[in-house]
Amino acid sequence: MLVLPGCTPASAARGQTPEDAKEYLRTLPGIAAAEVSVEQSTSGLDASNSNRALIILTLEPESTNETITDSEIDAIVQTGWSVHASRELANGVGIGVRGAPDLSVGKLLQRSGWVEEGAAVPGRTSAIVPASLLRERLGEWPAAAPTAMQCRMSSCGG
Repeated sequence: MLVLPGCTPASAARGQTPEDAKEYLRTLPGIAAAEVSVEQSTSGLDASNSNRALIILTLEPESTNETITDSEIDAIVQTGWSVHASRELANGVGIGVRGAPDLSVGKLLQRSGWVEEGAAVPGRTSAIVPASLLRERLGEWPAAAPTAMQCRMSSCGG
């Protein structure tokens, strides 16, 4: 198989489909619904390598920054970095939330170490975790999909 630079295929042994990612996210505490997709953009005549996984979570209204654990945030971010796409997720993982007015995605990501040191705190209802930080913490894309057992062992929901 010929692989061109910048066209790294997703490993069959790692990662998951957006549908599988959505099903996993719906098992986490406080998540009423989840949407997972891959955004692709083109620049000029080229299809630029600018994929981004996008996770939109509808949370239970009582969700706050205090009720969501660092382990749950890590599982959500890892889920995004594990999503298969036609090209590497060079633009990282976007996370957005609905339904929880007292929650700040940016503050959750900052608390969990997903905001690069010195960077401004991302937005309240959405934020992007850069690919460089994802590679540093989770390894090359696609990451292994988190499992319910892995989440339980790291105290997700507990």
